[in-house]
Amino acid sequence: MSCDYFQDGQCTQLLFDGTPTARQCAACNRYSGPDRGLGDKLHRVIVSIGGKRVEKMSGCGCGRRRAALNRLSGNKD
Repeated sequence: MSCDYFQDGQCTQLLFDGTPTARQCAACNRYSGPDRGLGDKLHRVIVSIGGKRVEKMSGCGCGRRRAALNRLSGNKD
């Protein structure tokens, strides 16, 4: 996985009991790494417009939509 928070098979943010599956990692709101597709590009734009408060929202489904858009744009993560 290419997330900056995923090191040595563990989530350094201690999400998902520290050992997320690839699917959980792909849908995480805290993903930090290179753009994986359209979902990440849109997320970056929305955060730049809406500020950090957008990143701190939880339970909104943003991570799942981001992952779905990444898959639709050809990313397999």
